Amino acid sequence: MSGSKTPPYLLTTRILKLVAEICGNLGRHAAQLEKWNTPRLRRINNIRSIHAALAIEKIPSPWNR
Repeated sequence: MSGSKTPPYLLTTRILKLVAEICGNLGRHAAQLEKWNTPRLRRINNIRSIHAALAIEKIPSPWNR
């Protein structure tokens, strides 16, 4: 391919401001999701640890009845 290609649009300050706003909103949304998931993941991992410890000790798990 030869030469540089120009996009079919012009980047304006308005477009750049909108992109920056979208990126900021995505970042806030991701932070909220992480805050929501952290306690849940901690609980799930704690349950798995207890389950594994019970299996090592050969104690029947109350969750597998």
